[in-house]
Amino acid sequence: MKEFLEKLYKEYSNHYVICNANISGYCKKKEMENCEKKDEFRPNVLKSKFFEESDNIQEIAFVNKIVPHSLYDCMLMCMQSKVVSIEKIFCQGLEYIFNVVYKFIEFISNETVIDKFKLNSGYLHICFNYDPFTKDRESGMSEKRFHIHMNYWRKDDIDFSKMVQVKDINIDTIYSIIDPITIIGESIIYDYLIDKKMLGKIMKNDTIRDSQMGLPIGFKIEYSKWGILNETQFRKEIVFLHNSLCEIYNNIEKIFLYEDSSFKVWKRKKLRKKDEIKVGIENLEWLSEKSKNYLYFLANNFMDIPDNIMNLLQRKKSMRIKYMSVNGLNYSMALFSEKANSLEKKIINHNKIILVIQPKMFSEIGGASLPCMNNISTIRLYRNSKLYTEEEKQSRENFHNDFLKYIN
Repeated sequence: MKEFLEKLYKEYSNHYVICNANISGYCKKKEMENCEKKDEFRPNVLKSKFFEESDNIQEIAFVNKIVPHSLYDCMLMCMQSKVVSIEKIFCQGLEYIFNVVYKFIEFISNETVIDKFKLNSGYLHICFNYDPFTKDRESGMSEKRFHIHMNYWRKDDIDFSKMVQVKDINIDTIYSIIDPITIIGESIIYDYLIDKKMLGKIMKNDTIRDSQMGLPIGFKIEYSKWGILNETQFRKEIVFLHNSLCEIYNNIEKIFLYEDSSFKVWKRKKLRKKDEIKVGIENLEWLSEKSKNYLYFLANNFMDIPDNIMNLLQRKKSMRIKYMSVNGLNYSMALFSEKANSLEKKIINHNKIILVIQPKMFSEIGGASLPCMNNISTIRLYRNSKLYTEEEKQSRENFHNDFLKYIN
């Protein structure tokens, strides 16, 4: 397995990453798990909007995160527990969400706002995750309800001098921030979607281009303007992408695993025999040879987890993160602009917007904690590494209040 990982990551050896970027927050790092409990969100709702469809009501809430990804981040969450994916959000609710995201980009492009909050030369990252079934190990999405992050970092919020190339980092560190399934999934998703008609331009998998431009690993689509967020067809495309990922996952799961009616805590579905898996892979005609070879390798290296080992993994976090897969489909989807936001080139006017999809199987880190910016393909954020000063708390509160007035 180690030899394969080394070969896999070698393709990305020239990518720049930051393995530890410290981010301030409201509580100490050791208190993070308590801060992120579900019942902590309701007291921190700053604004809500309600949508009705077929006698059902959904609440989309603007939440002040206690464990933020940046000083000036915002988050929208669907407060209903059963709404775990974007395709379950009512049409009007989804329109509202992407309208607020667009207004956030407008807001941070406003000259007065840039001056007031010192946003010049900062970076934007919009992200949501999907992982409804993993409830027994860390997965990067402890809160299963659909929520979308709008994160903004000022130029001095990240110490960019800490960047290093993948080839200069040990395999265990890389494994923790770049899930191998993100690399494998990039190829598989490309195979599945390349002949589909999309609003944006599907970007060919190109590790040399990505390392030179500082683009993240993952399947990517390029759009020409932020205004597309307000288009009905774009929202339909995002839902289509989610459904496509579900279809891809279901196709591959049926090949690898025996059918089981549900996802269970501290249990995983049983693997089929290797020869049976290999036949199933070969019969997926839409897969490229590269993707098939990736899956052949997984077939040769995946193993069922015996009960005695599962008992050990329950007690050993470091081991379960490394050896125990998440339960079902897990991915992050993000939108970003390569260039910094500035008074001269406001981000709302940027004409190259990139969407990236990163499927995962082992990572404990969500997409909002792994942004790309400033030609660095992956930056691992360590939230609540230090506490906000009183001045930072006030500035964050002012930012939220001004933005809420802007979207009213």
